[in-house]
Amino acid sequence: SVLESIAKADEFELCYCQGNPGVLKRLTGDSKFTDLRDGVTDAFNTVISPDSFDVFESVAFFENNKDNREEIINIILFFLRDVLYKKFEMSEYIVNKDKINHINAFGARVSAKSCLKMMKTVTDIQKARGKNGNYTIAVTMMLLKCREEING
Repeated sequence: SVLESIAKADEFELCYCQGNPGVLKRLTGDSKFTDLRDGVTDAFNTVISPDSFDVFESVAFFENNKDNREEIINIILFFLRDVLYKKFEMSEYIVNKDKINHINAFGARVSAKSCLKMMKTVTDIQKARGKNGNYTIAVTMMLLKCREEING
């Protein structure tokens, strides 16, 4: 039942579902979603790596999980949102509390303005995904644009 899902859900799952009980029920206790979230966080964090080759290596993760592209985009957006909350000293609103080390490292390399630009880049990829059809190219471009935003 939905009440059981709410009782079992962690803070991230409760926020991620955005009030949709069906999504909450599907995600609660789903180790595949937890693994996806961990992988997305690690793969997206390659944009702050000093080695640009790391970005290209992370594309393989996104390609291998392309059936979950909607979740991937949402996980990245929640992560970037939390980076902004951290930058504005509003840590009580962070939902990726278990990813605070990633959030701190990312936030140390990016300005709030750059973070907002990255969020736009990610949402642009989300909107365009049906138009260009090539997910791998879209993800590669997203990661490279985010990296460029950080490194100039």
